[in-house]
Amino acid sequence: MTGASVDPRVPTGFSPYPPVSAFMALLGPMHAREDADGQLRVGLHLRPAHMNHQDAAHGGFVATLADNALGVNVARRSGKRVATANLSVDYIARASVGEWVEVVTRIDKIGGRLVFAECSGHVDDRVIFKARGIFAVLPERPEARKGESEC
Repeated sequence: MTGASVDPRVPTGFSPYPPVSAFMALLGPMHAREDADGQLRVGLHLRPAHMNHQDAAHGGFVATLADNALGVNVARRSGKRVATANLSVDYIARASVGEWVEVVTRIDKIGGRLVFAECSGHVDDRVIFKARGIFAVLPERPEARKGESEC
């Protein structure tokens, strides 16, 4: 990316991870790198906007981060559009402003209609959360006929 400023605090190998929606842009800036197994590792520095009233990463933010990391990896691996059917998060340790959080994902099973996956969020060698998700494989979008738009 020419002209883009590089944050020296971002670990080597991570590149800007463009948000997939306006909602996800609220989390940013996020970064990602592809691991040897093809999984996309997502990372970011925690900002004040990510904190709860106890100055720890907010549980809703953590769940959103986990859902995004799981969903993008499930879609990449399955080659299908997916939607979250179930998400379960275990909050293990607190994380604070300025800390770098990396989310590592593993796909457990790809079925015809459901995909099962899990992830964990790390700050250095500390696991701060674990999450498990079940994703529904969505039908292909029908091609819009000429003159029609998708609603």
